[in-house]
Amino acid sequence: MPLEPTPVLAVRGLDVRLGGNLILDGVDVTLAAGAVTALLGGNGSGKTTLLRAVLGLAPHQAGTVEWFGQPQDKFRGWPRLGYVPQKAAISLHATTLAEVVHTGTLAYRHGAVRGLTTLAHRRRDRAVVAAALDAVGLLDQAKELFIHLSGGQQQRALLARALAQDPAVLVLDEPLAGVDLAHQAAIHDALAGFKAQGGSVLVVLHEVVSLAELVDHAVVLRGGRVAYSGPLAGAPDASHGHEHEPPAKAAGVMTGMEPQWTS
Repeated sequence: MPLEPTPVLAVRGLDVRLGGNLILDGVDVTLAAGAVTALLGGNGSGKTTLLRAVLGLAPHQAGTVEWFGQPQDKFRGWPRLGYVPQKAAISLHATTLAEVVHTGTLAYRHGAVRGLTTLAHRRRDRAVVAAALDAVGLLDQAKELFIHLSGGQQQRALLARALAQDPAVLVLDEPLAGVDLAHQAAIHDALAGFKAQGGSVLVVLHEVVSLAELVDHAVVLRGGRVAYSGPLAGAPDASHGHEHEPPAKAAGVMTGMEPQWTS
């Protein structure tokens, strides 16, 4: 009998307490290689806290988190994870869209020595940034200042930045929030292309219509517990809304290396 392949992400019995309150209670979630797992649930159900916990951005008090079969505290493949937060938690004034997306290329650069880059590196970076911007429909805005973009454009810019990181996994928190219907299709196509190339996706969704055909597995959270885990078609209706979370730390640019923010 063939062995089951190691999942990209395995969360077992996860408890998270914040400010003395139990936010997640015994949560189990699995993300298979090349699959899309959607986290659904109402306001305050624990979706964003779960994402932050699996990325090491929020502590957990019980349970285990494994990435690619490795315990979270021993996992050294953080550049393989591309994270797109719910809101653009970066404050940049004189930085262009292309420059923001370019920071994603730092995660996979191994040939540079002591901060020096070659002409080949620069050419590859330009190509990667252009492809990532094109994937989310923002190539024409590459030279615009990030701060002048709309909320939906900023959200797509952060997705482009994650794609430029050349990740194996995308972790997205409400990627369609603030994005109009005309551009939700661009995000759908970008994620479909990523999945077709073998990428895995863990995504929190407010509504599932635009990405439904991509979802292989759905997990519904209620009151910090898993109320349903299975095919999207069988998922019970979840109340929609954003989860109340403590405000994120004011940040500069997300490093793209280990999951931390730098000013």
